[in-house]
Order: sequence, then C-alpha cells, then structure tokens
Amino acid sequence: NGFGVTGPVDYTNAIWTSSPRIEAVHGITIRDLIRHTNMELAKRLGIFFSIDNNAKSAIVSEYQHLMEKNNGTFNDDLALLYIGTGVGSAVVINKRLLRGRQNYSGELGHAFMPNTGTKLLTIEQSLCGECDYRERIPYILHMLNCVFGIDRFVLVGHSMFEYIDSSDSKNPNKRIHLREDLLPHLMDRRMQFTVSSTKQYCMAEEGRGTPTTAAFGAAIEAYRCLCRYDFESNSVNRTNLAFNISW
Repeated sequence: NGFGVTGPVDYTNAIWTSSPRIEAVHGITIRDLIRHTNMELAKRLGIFFSIDNNAKSAIVSEYQHLMEKNNGTFNDDLALLYIGTGVGSAVVINKRLLRGRQNYSGELGHAFMPNTGTKLLTIEQSLCGECDYRERIPYILHMLNCVFGIDRFVLVGHSMFEYIDSSDSKNPNKRIHLREDLLPHLMDRRMQFTVSSTKQYCMAEEGRGTPTTAAFGAAIEAYRCLCRYDFESNSVNRTNLAFNISW
C-alpha cells in the first residue's frame, strides 16, 4: 500500500513534511494517516506502506509503463509534469529516479517566474486558469531541457482530465476523458523551450491515460518495499526500503 501526496516528503523516514496547499500538514506520518489501530493491524498482517510526493509516485508508474510498452527497451531520460491544483514535476535520469538528498530534486514548479510584477511568484503560485497552464508550463519544459537535457516528457494529474455528465452509472469511466487542448498548444510552442544542444525537440510520451497514475506509482513503490524487506532481520523499518528506484 502506498500514498502519493502533494508537497515535500521525507522519504527515508516516511513523513509527509508539509504541503503548499494544505496549511495543517506538518510532519504527518503513515500512522497519522491510517490511525494507530490500523497501523498495528498492518504490522501484524505484514502489510508494507510507502509514502511519496505525488509527482515522484506518478513518474514511477509512468516509467514502468513505458518500459513495459517498449518491451523493456525504453532507455530515455524522462520528465513528468503533474498538472493538478498546482504543478509538480519529477525526472528519471539514466533509468534512476532523481531524488536528491532531501527528496526535493526535480520540483521545478517552485522556480520563480520572470516579470510577474513587484512580487516574485513561483510558476505554481502564478497559475490561476487554463490559459496560465499553457503559458507557464513551457517555462518548466525549457528548464528541464536546459538543466537536465531531457527531451521526453509526459503529462499527468487531475487537471489533465475533464469530467462530463453521463447517465450510465454502471460505467463511471465514461465520465472522464483526457483534455485534448493543452498538449497540442505546448507542441506548437516547442521551439520556444527547446535548446540547440539537444538532439531533438521536446516530445510528449503517451502515458497510462488515467487520473490515478500517482496511486499506481505509490503501489509500485510499496511493492518494491515488500520485495526488499528482510524477514529474517529484527528491523522495525518496514517502509520506503525502495529509496534507490531504478530500472
């Protein structure tokens, strides 16, 4: 079982440290999320948990999906943009998830925007509508291209999907469909966020196409924890043993 949450996560100690959208979040543990009695029950049943930033969870899912779709031959570096209430990002370089020492690496939504008036705003803070996504996301793609040399990206997150009314209550999947306006606009502007040092333009990869990508990734991380746990040891650390995720 895994949790994908917004904001910074202390992955080593399995703590949701804070959230840019929820002020009450501060030092939340898995025990806090599922309550003490459920945590004790999980321990008795040998259930493993992990908790991670939703963008990093999502890229675990998406990279695994691309590996499976390409019969294990997908070797490209990949960037992911999580388009939700704000915008998160994560990257895989040399088939390894980039975390950095504090698990903050790859989060470019917190970079400051130029020319936003007297008050400096981050890209995430400057988002206030659909048009802003179209105007702001190229800045992140440009940074990904310049800083990491990444020219492959995938878009996920609940704001990448539209919800439509449906009278078919037996098939709720019909109520969700992928937005078709954002990606073509970004691709039309790709020359503005592509540098000459890269071999090709920034190109979008087709992902899972589901709004629950982060949940998939969190489950994959928890599964890796389960596979790597030493049942013969007396260690009480049963969470986040898959820190160095690689393919």
